[in-house]
Amino acid sequence: MKRTILIISFIFLLVILCCVQYFTILKPEDTFSLTDSNGKSIPAKIYSRIVESNIDNKKEIVYQILIFFDEKENNKFNPILFIPKYKMIGIVEGGKDEFIFFGNKVLQKSRTSNKFNLLTNSTFFDNAPPIFSIVFEEKKITFNSFEGLKSMVKV
Repeated sequence: MKRTILIISFIFLLVILCCVQYFTILKPEDTFSLTDSNGKSIPAKIYSRIVESNIDNKKEIVYQILIFFDEKENNKFNPILFIPKYKMIGIVEGGKDEFIFFGNKVLQKSRTSNKFNLLTNSTFFDNAPPIFSIVFEEKKITFNSFEGLKSMVKV
């Protein structure tokens, strides 16, 4: 009996260790909100994470903001990623499927979703990139609306 409990405890600790190594829990951001040009709220949840990145052959800790749009909206650009320090906006590789939602908590399943494609880069899009106007200020990020986001904004 003691041996069985010991084996189960060991397996449980091993699973927890693997989860800590590969999963990331995102922090809810209550200091930010997403609004249209009229100040009306857009249905979305905002989270942040800290990612260790290799920039110019140096490891750097980078703060990122992720916006997950409402489940009802059919938005292929979900979640959107902002990196304020580098004035970048992108779409997370693997999309929303790379995350598990537990109520208000979000768990990132793999390191794959640390990668992203810039929404301002025309290389990845057939016509023009969805974001062509973006301004980063100290407490505000402003960008043009696009595709699925337009259906959430009442003009």
